[in-house]
Amino acid sequence: MKKLFYLPIIFIGWAVFSQSCDTSKVLLTEVDTAKIEKTYTVKVGDTLQVIMTSNPSTGYKWEDASKIKPKVVSFIDRKYKQDERNANMIGSAGLDVWTYIATKPGELFLWYKYVKQGSEEYKTEKYYKIIVE
Repeated sequence: MKKLFYLPIIFIGWAVFSQSCDTSKVLLTEVDTAKIEKTYTVKVGDTLQVIMTSNPSTGYKWEDASKIKPKVVSFIDRKYKQDERNANMIGSAGLDVWTYIATKPGELFLWYKYVKQGSEEYKTEKYYKIIVE
């Protein structure tokens, strides 16, 4: 009987330990105001687009670094749009468009890193503050 008692305790201990060691998930609750690229104020039900210059031919792409978000917004879509003025130029930059919908009142920070594909190396990062009224 004692062995059955220890099994749940071991499982719970493992679950808590594994969650506390997961560094890939980050919830931003505070960001230095000097680092905030832009602040968006929207209403519940509004669609929000975060648009960043991007050039996939360099081997870098924007990734969402803030894996955990309060349910203030819901992710809808991410698309890359080639710059129409330079559509015929190989290696020209375009826009990375991230679309969200505001789901309930609150605040959050979106954090993006311009990451080299296939590695953890990144060139830059951007922070956006979202206020949903």
